[in-house]
Amino acid sequence: MTEQVFTSKLLEEAAEFHTAQVRADFDWGLFAQWLERGPAHRAAYQAIAELDADIMSSRNALYPALSIHPAGNDNPTYTGYKLRRTSHWVGLGLAASFIAALFGPLMWRWSANQSSDNGAMTYATGVRETRRLALADGIAVTLDRNSAISVDHVTTPKIIRVVRGQVYFAFQHHANNQVRVMADAYSIYHIGTVFNIVLTPERFSVAVALGHVMLSRPGAAPDMLNAGEEADNWNKNRALRIRRVRTADIAAWQQGDIIYDETPLPLIASDLSRYTRRSIHVVGRAQSLRFSGVLRVEDGQKMLENFQLLLPIDAQTRPDGGINLLARDRP
Repeated sequence: MTEQVFTSKLLEEAAEFHTAQVRADFDWGLFAQWLERGPAHRAAYQAIAELDADIMSSRNALYPALSIHPAGNDNPTYTGYKLRRTSHWVGLGLAASFIAALFGPLMWRWSANQSSDNGAMTYATGVRETRRLALADGIAVTLDRNSAISVDHVTTPKIIRVVRGQVYFAFQHHANNQVRVMADAYSIYHIGTVFNIVLTPERFSVAVALGHVMLSRPGAAPDMLNAGEEADNWNKNRALRIRRVRTADIAAWQQGDIIYDETPLPLIASDLSRYTRRSIHVVGRAQSLRFSGVLRVEDGQKMLENFQLLLPIDAQTRPDGGINLLARDRP
C-alpha cells in the first residue's frame, strides 16, 4: 500500500480547520472551498481527523506522560505542558490538533429559542435568523431560517431529529461520537462527516460535503452517500434520487446564497415557503419549469418578488393566504 505524503503547510491548514470547527463563528463555506481545491486537501483533512480520533481513544493513557490529570468534571486540566515544534508533529497546527483532542471539545448553547422535554432539547430559529451551536462530542450544527432540531441526550446512541427546515451538520472524527440523525422516516449514520439536510412537508434531501453517510429508510436497502453526492425525495411519492453536486455549493446558504442547478420549480417553491412562512404551490405548466442560478437569501417576500424576475412566472395569492406560482402567459 502506498503511503500518501503531505506538505507541512497542507497539514497545518487541515489541522486549523479541524480544531476550529467547535467555534460558533467557524466559516463552513470557506472550509468547503478549501476541500474543493483538490484530492490532496481532502485526504490531508481525513488524515488529521483520523489522528484526532486515535488520540481521543487513547487520551487516558497519554495524560500521565504529559502531566495532565482529569478534573472532577471529566475535563482534563492544563498543568504546564508547553507546545514544541518537532519533526514528528509537523508544525504548530498539528500540535494544536493534538492538544484540542486531549482537552476535549468545547461546548456552548444559546439560551433563546430552545426548550426541553423529557430529556430532549429543541433548538429553533425564526424566519429572519440563523443559529450555530456546538454540541458535546465534537458536533457542530448550523440552523437556517425557520428551522428546528431536537436533541435527545438520554438515548444511546444520541439521537438528533431534524424537525423542519435546513440544517448543516459537522461531526469531528471521534471514536466516541455515536449519533444518529433522523429526518422524517429517514435515518442518517455518519462517518466523520459534514452534510446538509433539508426537510419540508414536500421534500427531504441530504447532501454530503465531506466523508460518507449511510441513509436508511423503512422498506428499502440502505444507501451509502459519498462526498459530493445528494439524495433527494420531493413530493414524498417519488423514488429517492441520488445525484452529483459541488461540495462548495452545499454550504453556500450560510453566506446568503442558494445555488440551484437545473432545479425543478416545485423544489424552489419549497424553499420559498420556508423563508416566507407561506404555503407556496406550483400549478399548471409552471411545474415543468427548471432554474439554474443563484437566489440571494433576504426578506422572504423580497426573495419571492426577485424570483419572479428570473423565470416567466406570476404569483397569485390564494384565499387561505398561500401563494400559487403559475407560468406567465406569453403576450
